[in-house]
Amino acid sequence: MSSVEPVKEPADDAAAAVLDDAPADLRRAFYRTLRHTGRAALADRLLPDVRARWGDREAAAPLPACSGAEVARWLPDLEHAVTAWRALAERVPGLRPWAYGVYDRLVARCGTEQLEDHDHYLDLVLPRGAEHALQDVLRPRLRAARGRRDPSLAIEPAWSLDRRAIGLAELQDDLRAGALDRSGDHAGDAAEVWLEDPAHRVERAARLVAADPAAIGPPAGRRTDLLGGVEIGERTPPVRPQDPGRWTPAQVERVRESLNGVAGDGALPADTRIAAVRSLGRLPGSLGDLAARAGGGDAVPAEAALEAMARTDRPAEALRSIRRWPG
Repeated sequence: MSSVEPVKEPADDAAAAVLDDAPADLRRAFYRTLRHTGRAALADRLLPDVRARWGDREAAAPLPACSGAEVARWLPDLEHAVTAWRALAERVPGLRPWAYGVYDRLVARCGTEQLEDHDHYLDLVLPRGAEHALQDVLRPRLRAARGRRDPSLAIEPAWSLDRRAIGLAELQDDLRAGALDRSGDHAGDAAEVWLEDPAHRVERAARLVAADPAAIGPPAGRRTDLLGGVEIGERTPPVRPQDPGRWTPAQVERVRESLNGVAGDGALPADTRIAAVRSLGRLPGSLGDLAARAGGGDAVPAEAALEAMARTDRPAEALRSIRRWPG
């Protein structure tokens, strides 16, 4: 029995044409649509051209929409750019352990800076309970870091895992050691994450004060009761997707004011201003602020604002605005 080539639907070429002049946010929405509608054949056909035109980072976006065979073919070349590991694991059985290995290799090659991605949080992409498997994979490196009295490797996964890190006893022990070692370079960061456990926060704060009375000053990014004192400037903390739901309306407005100040300050580094715009997109009711920045004359935050519009709490209205945008 001869094999039958997949038939290309007439709509495929029209759908692919969407990519030609579309901005980055619309292209990403298109890739998600391919995955949710099961258009694996079209995703398989488009991926090589997407990579050639826009590079590895964008080519990784349609990968979860591809067939299992194409995922296996392309993943070795694109693993460094993949963020949607959960979606890939759903497409290819048995992929999750391999993904943990990639994570471990990234840490080995590049250090913990690879984990400092405010647009990609482990608690949003790892299935419930998978944090224990990730800790198992990282355990040899965590032990080596412990021997060097370096808590940085524990801090970044704990930050990214958010409340799910509370159940990882070994990680919590490393954070405790880093927080109480007040002579270390990472003591403040370790203390901030260690204090995340609400059941033990008072006890841990007391231990910190006993070790160093000056330690009782955690950054405002995690303590909502301190947000009223956030200053407009380069040290404004990044906003994670889950943060605004923990804040009062007044605190949200204070953070919005701070982020708008950073985004509009031409004296600050471009990366700092772009990060502020991305955080602004995670606050409720920010579509108007982002639209104004996208249409303004300041090129640095304009592109970031256009991208952040797709993540606001008014996605339908944001999509209509993006479609009307020139280019």
